[in-house]
Amino acid sequence: SIVGPAWAFPYVGWAGDKPSTIVGAGTLLARRGVRVFRDGFDHPCPVVPVDIVADVTVRALCGAYNNDRGQILHACLDASEADRMPSFKFFTRHFYQLLALKGTLPLFELGFMTKLLRWCNNATVFCYAHAVLNVLPMQILDLVRMCLGRILSIFGKRLSKQFSTTVRILASCSTLPMQYHPFSSPSTPW
Repeated sequence: SIVGPAWAFPYVGWAGDKPSTIVGAGTLLARRGVRVFRDGFDHPCPVVPVDIVADVTVRALCGAYNNDRGQILHACLDASEADRMPSFKFFTRHFYQLLALKGTLPLFELGFMTKLLRWCNNATVFCYAHAVLNVLPMQILDLVRMCLGRILSIFGKRLSKQFSTTVRILASCSTLPMQYHPFSSPSTPW
């Protein structure tokens, strides 16, 4: 399962000092670091709040047992409870709605991103869209960063550390949607 932000403790939405992958994905979408994710299937995605993971872990370490009096080995949903767990599609669409309501991204851009999301239901389209819209722009930006760094070094100047770090992080995170790809298909069980 993917460990996500806290449900209630220490407060709603707490994600620690470093964000989880689910928070990182949302941040990349909101800040235009990536454009497309594949969430073509509306099946459950197992994002478990960090406070629940910690609680079950501590209980298991203290000798807790499940209803069948057996030791807790793992916690997951079966097919009968699948409707209780939201999907990546649910998360993404509601996240887009939140971005629209807050005015973080313009409506025309969110409309385009929603259309891309729909087109990326097809695995082949997603692979091409990911390469063209996610990876290529960030790799070009990273190449520009390296070239600017070399040109400025000729004149004894340097690029700002914040710009260099941001571009390096964006370039390294541009492959995140493809890393999520196996989790967006019911053919890959959790």
